[in-house]
Amino acid sequence: MSAKAQFPSEQTAEGQFVRQEDAFHGWVSADGRSGFPAAAGRYHLYVSYACPWAHRTIIVRRLKALEDAVGMTVVDPVRDERGWAFRDVPGASSDP
Repeated sequence: MSAKAQFPSEQTAEGQFVRQEDAFHGWVSADGRSGFPAAAGRYHLYVSYACPWAHRTIIVRRLKALEDAVGMTVVDPVRDERGWAFRDVPGASSDP
């Protein structure tokens, strides 16, 4: 018995994952010429520990010692039909 996909629009009829088109095309720069200046408190990460793509952002934030400059909120690791949610579960943050 096969399980129904949580987000079927992210899969082909054969079950292959189809990544959504990237909506972010800018770069953060120290001098701000990119239009996205590196300024403390300007950016905030919303992550799920269940998301492998989020792991990259968490690792880079830590390696570059940006914890004080870039805030982070952890959502419930289980997505429902509406997407990620703020829930009172272990390891998750409250809704900011």
